[in-house]
Amino acid sequence: MDFGSVPDWIVAIAAALAAWQGIKSLNAWRREEAGRRRMELAEVALSEFYEARDIFKWVRSPAREDSDPAAQSTPDDPETRIQSQRDIYYPILKRLADDGDFFGRMRARRYRVQALFGPAGAEPYDIINDVHGKVALAAKMLVQTQQQGTPTEAEMARSGEWQDTVWDDAEGSDEINDRIELAIRKAEEVFRPTISV
Repeated sequence: MDFGSVPDWIVAIAAALAAWQGIKSLNAWRREEAGRRRMELAEVALSEFYEARDIFKWVRSPAREDSDPAAQSTPDDPETRIQSQRDIYYPILKRLADDGDFFGRMRARRYRVQALFGPAGAEPYDIINDVHGKVALAAKMLVQTQQQGTPTEAEMARSGEWQDTVWDDAEGSDEINDRIELAIRKAEEVFRPTISV
């Protein structure tokens, strides 16, 4: 039985060591590449939560543009008064619609985040999605339920809850702002360690 000469063994060992080093290097590169992708995703995701907070500040702001129907003066007949009350909430719906692409991208990113960071990564997205739905629903209900006559106590209470949802309490905290800040804190807990590496 011939096992070959010493130089053949040296070449074979050198080839095996080179292959082992190549595999080791490839695995290190894969880990680095996966870490880089995680870091990039974490940066984008966290910045989206900060941007969402600013968007909600604008959406829920009582500031009006000259083109907003609510900024126009209206005659004092009952039907026009009802339309004028509805017009107050249309800008909120328009602002949400204008930022629909942003929230759509954010919702789509949720799945990638969940795949890389687990269920804890999806939780802040769920909170922001819930806030978006509550603000949109409250604004729609305020537009649709304006009516003539004196509202009942129940209607006034319900309308007050919706108004608290659509308007930002610039003086202090409110439930919607508190939920947004909770989403940001949870996002920072998930993404900040990856960014800070």
